[in-house]
Amino acid sequence: MVHQTTSRLIVAAFVVLLGAASAQGGSTGGNGQYQVAVENAPAGVGLGVYTFGTGTMHPVAGALGAQSILVGGGFPGTSYTTIRSYTSGTDYAQRNWLTLGGGAPPTLALEPFVAAGEEAIPVGNLLNPAGFTTIYRLGDFAPAPDNLVIRQTAAAVGTTFNDSAVMLKTEITNAGNSPVSIGVRYLWDLQIGPNDDGPTFRPRGPDGPPAATDMTFFDPNFSSFELTDDNDPDMCFGIGNAPFPFFAVQGSVQGPPSLKPTPPSRLSYVSWPDSSGLPGKFGGVVPALSAFDVPSLGMDVSTCLTSIDDTGVAEWWGDTAGNALTVAPGATVAVTAYVYAFLPGAPPSFPPPPPPPGAEGPAGDPTCSDGLDNDHDGLIDMNDPGCVPPPPPPPAVEGPPGDPTCSDGVDNDQDGHVDLMDPDCVSQSTTQEGPPGDPTCSDGLDNDGDGLIDANDPDCVASNHAPVCETATASEMILWPPNHKLHTVKIQGVTDADGDPISITVTSIRQDEPLGAAGNGNTCPDAFTGAEAAGHAPSLRVERSGEGDGRVYHIRFNALDGEGGGCTGEVTVCVPHDRGRDGGGRGCVDQGPRYDSTGPCEGKPKRGHDGRH
Repeated sequence: MVHQTTSRLIVAAFVVLLGAASAQGGSTGGNGQYQVAVENAPAGVGLGVYTFGTGTMHPVAGALGAQSILVGGGFPGTSYTTIRSYTSGTDYAQRNWLTLGGGAPPTLALEPFVAAGEEAIPVGNLLNPAGFTTIYRLGDFAPAPDNLVIRQTAAAVGTTFNDSAVMLKTEITNAGNSPVSIGVRYLWDLQIGPNDDGPTFRPRGPDGPPAATDMTFFDPNFSSFELTDDNDPDMCFGIGNAPFPFFAVQGSVQGPPSLKPTPPSRLSYVSWPDSSGLPGKFGGVVPALSAFDVPSLGMDVSTCLTSIDDTGVAEWWGDTAGNALTVAPGATVAVTAYVYAFLPGAPPSFPPPPPPPGAEGPAGDPTCSDGLDNDHDGLIDMNDPGCVPPPPPPPAVEGPPGDPTCSDGVDNDQDGHVDLMDPDCVSQSTTQEGPPGDPTCSDGLDNDGDGLIDANDPDCVASNHAPVCETATASEMILWPPNHKLHTVKIQGVTDADGDPISITVTSIRQDEPLGAAGNGNTCPDAFTGAEAAGHAPSLRVERSGEGDGRVYHIRFNALDGEGGGCTGEVTVCVPHDRGRDGGGRGCVDQGPRYDSTGPCEGKPKRGHDGRH
């Protein structure tokens, strides 16, 4: 949960903090020019929280050694993403343990919505990934005010210094049945040099003057923003950067054109402690206005002798309800931003991609004799298949019997025989049509004289056997101990005489004890089907009433063979009252499938002993 408070934490000692980092670290990747780290351990700073740095092949690393671009020293920490739902009035923050003001909207940490295996999915080469994707599933296996699937990818793109950058892309899919209006905010705690002192900010393309004061741009029309540590040439409290200026960082706005970023609706140069809800450089935590909005202070935020000397940059897409991103049911919206670093005065060029290839050919066209590789396939003029005349068409067919080609006076298949002189136009006597796949099933003739031709003749149609559900059983017919946790049970034993692959879908789960009955742990629901249960493998809660005779789950299902055959069946699973004296259990007394195990849960507690909703 994201913490909220209205009090400012007072720090007794003057301490320089280089930024919070995950104790567990994270998954690390990149492309040689840049390094990306993503938090992959629960209970850290927040699953999916990221940081960026220069790689071993980057000019900054070559001159100064590997450097942080976002604070963290290679460990995810203080830069994070927030999603605001204007529809439900909820903020979803990627970062755990924020300090927010008392008037902040309801705020949920995104970490509890990450499924196992989706904390840091490698991008590209599994052995040498360029970055990682984290997936958050709101309202899937844990309830949330919005039913959204959020995919955030942090990865290095490009291959050389001049076309490389670090990308942060957020894709949001509406998995619900009604439109949802959202906003996305990136809050970046940028670091120039080893000491995280506040740099100056300026727009680029067109260029603006350097500024040390916080500022906000609505619908910014410049190509990028630039941060350079060029305003504190002297040592600041003994922690200044040397050489000076150290290096520069640029972030995308309308450009670079070759990267095609998503233009933000708002961009702000901010005071980090007053905007983040996290500790500033000199310690202490100021409650943030919210996890989505930041204050405009009109103060110097970057000069070390006159300010807090700790800055950040925030970008919004849909910063108000009036310009929110509306996501229709089943639709996806995406926003993408980039950041890159360079030695002062030597930014990457980001050359435009080569023009799309033209055509070479067809045969006889001037492109086939100009000595150029017009379609960029490595082949020139007559060596290019596009310039080679096509071969003559294959001979046409003659027949089968009754076809117009058997009475047109032309040798259509060029075999020297015309019309009825061609064997293909003469009926071959047969009394059989089929079996399926035989030429008699596609010759247009009623070969067996039953009035039915080809696929209309049952002899040419393969029969199909429906699956058999009577032999089905649950993979575990008795669950123990009754620890209130969800347990996955598979349906097995469904057979098909044709060997067709069988798909099984659970249609209902019912039980012979009421949901939330006395003595069962007061959890609800007791089972999950559908997407939560992976189709044929439903999740059952291992519990029973201590005042009853054991719980029996009745699992109904459909089985389809993909060929039109199907069957329905039911398996049962017992959670016994106790193990019995011999430890084998006394079984369950089945009172019948009386209650829907999946709910409704109105008026019943929804949190189980395993922490799931």
